[in-house]
Amino acid sequence: MAYSFNPSRLTPWGQRFFNGANGIWQTSKQATIYG
Repeated sequence: MAYSFNPSRLTPWGQRFFNGANGIWQTSKQATIYG
């Protein structure tokens, strides 16, 4: 998902997984236990 374990250097698959239309950033919600 990232190059050399660097979260600021996502692979193309990492970009899609996290930033894509149905990715983590678009679909996730913070757990109520954390805030």
